[in-house]
Amino acid sequence: MVCLVVPQLRIWLAGIYKIYADYTPVVYLSEDRLSTVSKRRLNVVAKKTLVLDMDETLITSNGRGKKPPPGVPHDFEFPLPDYDGTVFVYKRPHVDFFLNRVSKWYDLAIFTAGAEIYASPILDFLDGGRGILSKRLAKYVSLVSPDLANVLLLDNSTVECSFNAGNAIHIKPYRIGSRDEALINLLPFLDALRFTKDVRSVLQRCTRFECLTTLLESESSYCQNAAFRVGSSCMQGWRINMEDSHTHILSLPDDPGAAFFAVYDGHGGATVAQYAGKHLHKFVLKRPEYGVNIEEALQQLYCANAGDSRAIACVNGQLEILSLDHKPNNEAESKRIIEGGGWVEFNRVNGNLALSRALGDFVFKRANKKPEDQIVTAYPDVETRKIMEDWEFIVLACDGIWDVMSNAEVLEFCRTRIGMGMHPEEICEELMNHCLAPDCQMGGLGGDNMTVVLVCLLHDRPYSDLIARCRKSNQVASDQVANAKDEESHAAAEAETEPETDTETEMQSKPCQQKQSNSNPNPGQAAPTPPPTDNDEMKVEKESQEALLAAAEMQLNYIY
Repeated sequence: MVCLVVPQLRIWLAGIYKIYADYTPVVYLSEDRLSTVSKRRLNVVAKKTLVLDMDETLITSNGRGKKPPPGVPHDFEFPLPDYDGTVFVYKRPHVDFFLNRVSKWYDLAIFTAGAEIYASPILDFLDGGRGILSKRLAKYVSLVSPDLANVLLLDNSTVECSFNAGNAIHIKPYRIGSRDEALINLLPFLDALRFTKDVRSVLQRCTRFECLTTLLESESSYCQNAAFRVGSSCMQGWRINMEDSHTHILSLPDDPGAAFFAVYDGHGGATVAQYAGKHLHKFVLKRPEYGVNIEEALQQLYCANAGDSRAIACVNGQLEILSLDHKPNNEAESKRIIEGGGWVEFNRVNGNLALSRALGDFVFKRANKKPEDQIVTAYPDVETRKIMEDWEFIVLACDGIWDVMSNAEVLEFCRTRIGMGMHPEEICEELMNHCLAPDCQMGGLGGDNMTVVLVCLLHDRPYSDLIARCRKSNQVASDQVANAKDEESHAAAEAETEPETDTETEMQSKPCQQKQSNSNPNPGQAAPTPPPTDNDEMKVEKESQEALLAAAEMQLNYIY
């Protein structure tokens, strides 16, 4: 989390509800009523395997040790002693009919990332003694069958779909209490796929990358007043969920002269980040310290940071660092963690959390300790700066950006594009696309959620003035680079044409015997073969030409 106060936009999301009519099962033709052509086709093609994801595809659960939501009846429950709780399972609408139908068309296999103690009771419940879910816990489709022409994967995870590109069908996740017809809507498609010789020939045309488009699309916005022009953009990237949140408020409700900008990088869920995005600025305004010495606070910037989101500023073209990351491998942070009763292992707090400061993460916190004494504290570091006329812009971003690019690279990237006349929100989008990995198999680099807020400081002047300023300095920098290259080229040319010194002339006039003795420091061994001279190369070339002419003459004599 990194936020700026300079001394939640209230976005109301209206839910759209659709009432579905009670579903009447589709009547499919039985196998013995198929046409002769269809029967013959099924005899020609191999029977295919359908790999089904379990969680959020066939069922959803309340999570281990969590209470079920009120007012929503569950379908199945079982104890999980190791986690000191009960698991409540909710079947997706029409899952029984779906399994009964597809089990007649395909060999079924189940994929789940859950442990066997969690997955087995659920799969036994779904199977219902029919024996249709005998193949379980398949991770990749290639492990189910080496013949990928006859294997399909149905999964709600876009990441798993991308790992099995060409064989995957994406389905939207099922949430507790929602009424959907996703399984029913898939039946005609699955019915048709069993007649194909190679499922990839169909899926690559129909679904390739379609399930990823929403992940790689950015959501951008901008706002402007006399002091700021602000652009922001966020992208889910290759992660399963979007856990980032951000805020940009040009004028706080209770303090119109102050602006508030923040980026919140969630981990293990989006709830805390979303809550902070809506309410943190309100808590800041309510603090008794806020408003003290208001005259001194004019044109001041306060940057508070807890975690590894980061803020930098461009001041007259130079980098100004506004925050430092809080990582467990930092010496001061490691000392604080140990004093609080924790430890650092594999550069993680208690071998688990990669951050040393964060909102939430209550498993690392105790109510009887002060905020600054917690193992993982939300206590921020606060930097204060005086904003002058040479301040150009500020960049706030989550670690999805900083893991890929350095502070200086981000500053240069943004400043160059401001000089090109691009709008801040467009620069944010281009920055994320630049950091985005080409696929999800890059070891995490460029695959995280990404959020960027670019705050351009206008100083009561139009945005075009900032564009002109950045463009001018960019041109100056470009000219300096060009001049430096010209000087290097000129120096190299002078070195090549420089006359020989007396020492070099003297060395060339020494007898050959001295050169030979120097070149063979071991008299007992044969002297190394000297490198070929220009005369030697001309001699070899002449001999080669004579050999070719002789061969041609022999060939002519043979023909005639």
